[in-house]
Amino acid sequence: ESRAKSAIADVVSAGALPIGVLKERGALAKYISSESAAFPSGARDVEGFWTDTYVNTFNLVYNTTMVSTKDAPKSYAALLDSRWKGNIGLDDTDYEWFGNMLQIMGEEQGLAYMRKLAALKTTLRSGHSLIATLVAAGEFAIYPDGYPRRVEVLRQRGARTIDWLWLEPTIAELHPTAIMSNAPHPNAARIFTDYLLSLEGQQLIGVQFGRVPSRKGVKLKYPRMAIEGREIHWSNPSTMAKDGARYAELFQSIFIKPQQ
Repeated sequence: ESRAKSAIADVVSAGALPIGVLKERGALAKYISSESAAFPSGARDVEGFWTDTYVNTFNLVYNTTMVSTKDAPKSYAALLDSRWKGNIGLDDTDYEWFGNMLQIMGEEQGLAYMRKLAALKTTLRSGHSLIATLVAAGEFAIYPDGYPRRVEVLRQRGARTIDWLWLEPTIAELHPTAIMSNAPHPNAARIFTDYLLSLEGQQLIGVQFGRVPSRKGVKLKYPRMAIEGREIHWSNPSTMAKDGARYAELFQSIFIKPQQ
């Protein structure tokens, strides 16, 4: 639509990679909302093209009948223990988790880590909701790239065979909001953006939708998912736009192709 010069959307909200691509191609307008000061630096574009609305964090999910809370891995290094061989599930397209792990560890050490993880015969499935359900059912014991919200929803529905914990630094997968450079209604777009980022708008996202807003001091439906006070590694849209395809290729070469 942007290449065809079609002015359809005023405001766009998406994952880090598409927002990064839109910024790279000049499809976003610069707008620094008066509300953005309430957001951590990792949740704001340094040039003012986007601000994050909420995050998904990647946390360790585990089956409570197969793994006690005491024995569950408490660090990324502990995931490589041979006791977990054949008992680890991964999402088969979690390239953002993979890429940010390489950033945290350094690419050389990160790739070595991922090869060791793959050597434990990880099971790949498609979809975070599906994998969380499979963990609850006991198909595998642990799931290091899980979304805690999926677990909280299952537990709310009565599942007691599944839980989650923090591994730090914790990767935050962003969902930024941005205004299109050719927005048909730019003033309305700014007003709507201000509302999304306001305390009221963020509280709606946190309480009614059960998400984790990026704004500081917002109430949550699931309080233990709060990122304040945690060591957070913020996924960066520009980095994902630049290196996302390479991360996908590396992920597939390590986790998927050896299993084919």
